[in-house]
Amino acid sequence: MFDSSSFAKGYAIVAMTIVALIVVGIIIRDIRNARMKSYIEKNGIHTHAEIVNIEIHTGKISEYTNVKLHYRFNDYNGRNVTGVGNAVIFTSDLAQYQPGKTFGIIYNKDEPSRVVLKIENASLKRHK
Repeated sequence: MFDSSSFAKGYAIVAMTIVALIVVGIIIRDIRNARMKSYIEKNGIHTHAEIVNIEIHTGKISEYTNVKLHYRFNDYNGRNVTGVGNAVIFTSDLAQYQPGKTFGIIYNKDEPSRVVLKIENASLKRHK
């Protein structure tokens, strides 16, 4: 007959397999996103997007603010493209990211919805 330890070992193996698959999936997704970002930065079209709306999410460190920018821009064919992107900015720079203001982007010519925001991550640089 089966004892409880063999069932426990079976469940442990299943649980470890599921965790391993999740980790591998996350790594593959991150590699794919990094390649796409690199491709867009090298081959994309540089332009400016207008901020339509901003959602602010402050964290525990008040020096930085996480923002979700809803933006729009016209692609090289003149079509209006809308999108949403996230950025980490200095709280003191919040006035620069209000509806109607613009910021730099790079977009994929073949797929204009694929956009790289040209906003440097504030948590990775020193404040002036």
